Amino acid sequence: MLTPGSWVRLPCPFFKRWPSSQGNQSDTAGVPLMHPLPSVEQSRGRASFLANLKISTKTAIVGGVGLLGLMLVGGVYFVATTLQSARQQLADEVASIGRLQSDVLNEMLQARRAEKDFLLRRDQKYVKGTSNNDWFSA
Repeated sequence: MLTPGSWVRLPCPFFKRWPSSQGNQSDTAGVPLMHPLPSVEQSRGRASFLANLKISTKTAIVGGVGLLGLMLVGGVYFVATTLQSARQQLADEVASIGRLQSDVLNEMLQARRAEKDFLLRRDQKYVKGTSNNDWFSA
């Protein structure tokens, strides 16, 4: 049974039997002893800081920590929103460039088609379609 202040024995296959010069730091099976559990007095010493404060002071500490946490979350949200809007603007610009590239390619294919139709049929309606630069109007 574990009691406060007693040594804890945890077996580990990586440790070999320690030399007997260490005395009570290892058991007879070669398993090293780990750090002792904290005693009740040690545990109370750590919590006594909050135990001696008034309830209003404790409430103010909790409220301050909560407010600080809320401000931290708000700051992270603000930074993330700013970065996201900048990335979204960049993505919109890239998408518009892609649409323009697609439109230019489509217009070039239509011009090539009209050129082939003119060369095959010798019809002036294919030439008239190109005279007013309607492919390059935005």
